[in-house]
Amino acid sequence: MLLESNVSRRRKQCLFCDEKAVIDAHHRIPQSIIRRIPKLVRAEVLDEMFGKTPQKLYPLCKNCHKKLHSILKPFEKSILLLSDISTLEKKIVEGKMKDRILMIIRKDGRGDEADLERVVAKLERRGLSREESVRLLKELRNDGRIYFVLPDEPSARDDPEFVNKITYD
Repeated sequence: MLLESNVSRRRKQCLFCDEKAVIDAHHRIPQSIIRRIPKLVRAEVLDEMFGKTPQKLYPLCKNCHKKLHSILKPFEKSILLLSDISTLEKKIVEGKMKDRILMIIRKDGRGDEADLERVVAKLERRGLSREESVRLLKELRNDGRIYFVLPDEPSARDDPEFVNKITYD
């Protein structure tokens, strides 16, 4: 694997043993944790947590890389087990996702109205499931930041002009 960090361009040897054999890239943040951050806001969240230019990859020879992972694996599992859905990080991620969704709505919209299905399709292309997209849109509606009605909601009969249309300020 070719290294992508600035360190790797300067250093073609293992960070630990100075071996110049085949060099792997060791991720500073485990991929199993990175994959849990939705693609929609992944770069933004990582930048906030680790700075704009974090050193994300370290050059290691295969032997040192294997040894390091054998040491880190129990800690990585405990991080995943202990991560609580209601943690501050989850709130930060969801807040950023809602802000990004509002940007998408405004870009997609005409005047003060956007098409719900088109917005959901854009979110799906950015890695959010339909269920997650609708859940976040409903939270934005509950916060009073947008308004829409889904066809299967009871209020669809009362507000037919708002079915599948998002209105916003």
